[in-house]
Amino acid sequence: MVTRVLTAVLTLVALLGLSASASAHAELESANPAPGSSVEEAPLTLELIFTEEVEVDGIDVHVLDPDDEDVHAGDAEVDLNDPSRRRVTVSLQANLPPATYTVYWRTRSGIDGDEATGGYTLTVTGEPVPPTPTLAPGATPAPPATMLPVEANGNPLGTEDENFDGRAFGLSIGAGLVVVAVLVFFWRAVRPSNPVFGGRARG
Repeated sequence: MVTRVLTAVLTLVALLGLSASASAHAELESANPAPGSSVEEAPLTLELIFTEEVEVDGIDVHVLDPDDEDVHAGDAEVDLNDPSRRRVTVSLQANLPPATYTVYWRTRSGIDGDEATGGYTLTVTGEPVPPTPTLAPGATPAPPATMLPVEANGNPLGTEDENFDGRAFGLSIGAGLVVVAVLVFFWRAVRPSNPVFGGRARG
């Protein structure tokens, strides 16, 4: 009896681990300059931070101007000095004119090889960006546009979760059903005998 219960518990643990690994993607966590922000001058380097390890040869970043022309000056690189391998940099051409640029990225996870894609915009104004207004004492500030969270798929340009992982969702549901089955089985194995309805209690 105990052996069967332990086997069921170990199976549950294995399913939960499989579910976690199946949902692993290197999604965009933050960027500098921030996604959707405006800057006076274009930086010479963009910094992108992802949610998990990115394969060294599994990163691709394109920065396009309004005419869909590439304006990056070199290939994106995973920062080898970052132990987590989550930091990626890409250099830009110097003296980019004022415009709204689009950053597209594609990653391959260093954990399980799954790929993810996304993008965001960055606006170069060519003039000083207005400072954040000063709030009256006791007022609650609204979150600035540059601090808005990235969408679930790492793409502020859209609202749909294009990288929804149905496999991980299905495994999670299956794991939950296994939990219920194990609890019911364990309860039936150790519940007290009921002398009214019979069962194990016999004279």
